[in-house]
Amino acid sequence: MGFKKEINDSSAITNKKSKLNYGRVKFDIKLAQATADNGFVYEAYKLIRKTLLNYKLHSRISSSGESFRLHRKRFAKITISGKRLKIYLAVLPSKLKSTSVPFTDVSNKKSYSDIPIAIKVHSHLAVRRTCKVIEAMMAPYVVKPTASLPVNPPTSNQKKHAKEN
Repeated sequence: MGFKKEINDSSAITNKKSKLNYGRVKFDIKLAQATADNGFVYEAYKLIRKTLLNYKLHSRISSSGESFRLHRKRFAKITISGKRLKIYLAVLPSKLKSTSVPFTDVSNKKSYSDIPIAIKVHSHLAVRRTCKVIEAMMAPYVVKPTASLPVNPPTSNQKKHAKEN
């Protein structure tokens, strides 16, 4: 006894090649929409992405988000939930319990079993905390960063001042 979706449109019934569109929005479109509403989302995405790529991780953009791997091991995934970034990292939740980083344990989901924590990024402080967690996550591995990145993202006042000079 499965559930079947009824189609009232007669043209959809006659054309067997037509597919129903369920409204799934791809990651790059979500990123563009979130950036149009709030420019901070794209700045935070670029800084976190640059931090991950700095450790020579390979990125792959899919319809759900961007994942970062090294030698078949997935270290991180960036998705957009609403108008905020959500970062999934390969850190055990027990290691972050004593820190001030707010996170969600998503290890009970099968698709996120190898990246068990989720961090919602909605402020500059959350970006700095996420970058520090990434540095701590990559510390035990042989891969060292190729260049040092600024941990503090520039504020809008600093950008205006830099343009004037």
